[in-house]
Amino acid sequence: MSLVRRFVILALCLSAVSALILGTWVSEKIESTARAREAGSAASYISLFISPHVQNLDRDEALSPDQIEALDQVMQSAALGLRVVGMKIWSRRGTVVYSVNKDAIGDTYPIQGALESALAGTTTSDFSGPDEESAREFALKDALLEIYAPILSNTTGAVIAVAEFYEDASDLAGDLRSAQLHSWLVTGIVLAAIFAGLSTLISDGNHTIRRQRDELSTHVARLSESVRTTEELQKRIERGAREVIEDNERLLRTIGSELHDGPAQLISLAQLKLDRLEDVAGSSELGAIRSALANAIRDIRRISAGLLLPNVDDEDLLVCLKTTIRDYEAKTGTRVALRYRRLPKRCAPYVTICLCRFVQEGLANAFRHAGASGQAVLVEGRAGAIRAQVCDSGPGISNTITIQSGEHLGLISLRRRLESIRGSLTISSRLGAGTTLTAWLPLGGELPRDS
Repeated sequence: MSLVRRFVILALCLSAVSALILGTWVSEKIESTARAREAGSAASYISLFISPHVQNLDRDEALSPDQIEALDQVMQSAALGLRVVGMKIWSRRGTVVYSVNKDAIGDTYPIQGALESALAGTTTSDFSGPDEESAREFALKDALLEIYAPILSNTTGAVIAVAEFYEDASDLAGDLRSAQLHSWLVTGIVLAAIFAGLSTLISDGNHTIRRQRDELSTHVARLSESVRTTEELQKRIERGAREVIEDNERLLRTIGSELHDGPAQLISLAQLKLDRLEDVAGSSELGAIRSALANAIRDIRRISAGLLLPNVDDEDLLVCLKTTIRDYEAKTGTRVALRYRRLPKRCAPYVTICLCRFVQEGLANAFRHAGASGQAVLVEGRAGAIRAQVCDSGPGISNTITIQSGEHLGLISLRRRLESIRGSLTISSRLGAGTTLTAWLPLGGELPRDS
């Protein structure tokens, strides 16, 4: 259900219960006030009209015939006859010593409830309805108010008897019902007004929430579409970067082969033909030319060897890695310690290319700056990634030196290559404690959290 509907149902239930409780409480207050007023009036009647005729009850257990006749005359007077339907006078032992119905005189009942309270000095009134001792009076009227009032001794002030009045309460009952209905009506009107105001407020708030929710849903849909577009573009960029790496590697392999088979062969041919010029040119000039050509051939072959990597398309990752290290050892005449664990047998060509280039460039830096001291390569397979480290035990570098300078163009290019496939490159070094290059290469997706 909607917010407004839930509020309406809950508010209606609460309003109905509140109106019932409040109306009942108000009617009970009105009833108690009316009974207290009637009880006060009864106490005044007793003090004026009844008490003088029953003063002997402080020592006697019954009234004389003259006293009973006097009480009958009081009951027939206009002051009481208009409202009082019946009256009883109880002794302190619970015996009826006077009653409008003479058959009830002499009856004895247990002292309890309102009679007990009146004998204790408290005036009480009650709408409780007929019981055994009041059945005759309730046969005359349906609605009677029973009032129990203590009768006090004129000399000692002690309670000597109790007068019980049966007062016609038809008008009072009607007034109470009317007051109860009016209290319920007023309470209902007030609660309805409050309910209407709150309903309007809740309805407006609900409309605002719905509008904002729709707007938010629209924004979320647009944002989701933008995210999907961005992810698609990111995938295209990554795919393009991987293709560029592979294409660049093929280009480097082609250039290396061309340098080895083209200019290097031509220079070698030129060296052979120089032997025929010994009679024409001086030996010193020919020696200089031969030295220059030999240096050129050596540089071309070195460049060609640096450009070439193992064929990564059909080789295992470990085989490519070992081949790269073996070629480096053959060129430099040094030894490299290789440690590896949990390596995948194969991975995407661009990952293999980046790993081999990282090892190649890291070892080249160790050879140039650390004299190939303590060279080691550590490669470990992690969840969805490969961590590779190239270490040396050379003099190290200062923490203030970065790889953004011109002399570290190889590392700069290597970092960009790794970042293009969501990898990373870090350098840790201390003066006199060697240098460690660490590369993280994701096998697909994001790097692990602990990278």
